[in-house]
Amino acid sequence: MKNTAVVVMARSPYSKQSPKTRLTPEITSEADRRHLYTAFLRDVLHSARQLEGVALRVAYTQDGGPAGFEELGLVSKELLPQIGQTLGEREQGVFTDLFMEGFSKVLMIGSDIPTLPTEHLALAIELLAEQTVVIGPSRDGGYYLIGLVKPTRGPTPDLFTKIRWSTQFAFSDTVTAARQARIRVALVPPWYDVDNKDGLTTLIRELANANHKAPNTSLALTEIFKNGYQEQRDTSKR
Repeated sequence: MKNTAVVVMARSPYSKQSPKTRLTPEITSEADRRHLYTAFLRDVLHSARQLEGVALRVAYTQDGGPAGFEELGLVSKELLPQIGQTLGEREQGVFTDLFMEGFSKVLMIGSDIPTLPTEHLALAIELLAEQTVVIGPSRDGGYYLIGLVKPTRGPTPDLFTKIRWSTQFAFSDTVTAARQARIRVALVPPWYDVDNKDGLTTLIRELANANHKAPNTSLALTEIFKNGYQEQRDTSKR
C-alpha cells in the first residue's frame, strides 16, 4: 500500500452552504444537519485511518475552505482544495494533484457513507494493484468510491466529463467512459450514501442493530431525534 492515498471529498462543517439540504424534510434544523454531517465525517475518517500504510487526505470545497477540519484531527498537509466548476472537474483535479504529489494509487470516497466497512476500502486498494480503475457502486445509481492508478505517461484518464452527475446513470456512465478508453474496471460491493430520506432510513435501520459501526453518527442521530430516533430504532429491529 506504499504511495497510496485515500481522499475524502468533503465540505467544511462551517461552509456557507448548509450540508445535506436534501435531508431538510426529515431534519429541518440547519444546525442539526451540520451536526450530523460532522458526525459522518468523523466516522468516515476513522474508517479510513484503519488502513495501515495509507496516507489520508481530505479534499474540501471552496465554500468554507479548510475551516473546522483541524477539529476532526486533520493537519494542514492532509488537506487540499477541490478546484473546478463541476463535480467532474473537481474530482479529476484532485486525482491529478495527488498524482503530482507522488502517490501512485489514489482512492476517492464520499463523506456521507459513515457505516462503510473498512474492508471495502482495503479490497478496493487491493484491486488497484491489478486494475486501472476500481469503482464502488451506490444503490441510487451513482458511486461512493472510485480509485485510479497513476498513468505511466500522459494525463489523468478522463472519466469525469460526460457523466450525468446526481442521477441514476452516474455509475453506468463512468463504466462506459472507462471501457471506451480501454481501461479495465474492477468493482467492489455496493453501498449506500446518506443524502435523502431513503438513505437516512437505511442508516437508522442499520444502526438499530449495530450502532458501534458509526458511533459518532449514532450519537448525533440520538441527539437530533431524541425519543423519536429511539422509536425508529425500535421499529427497525422488529
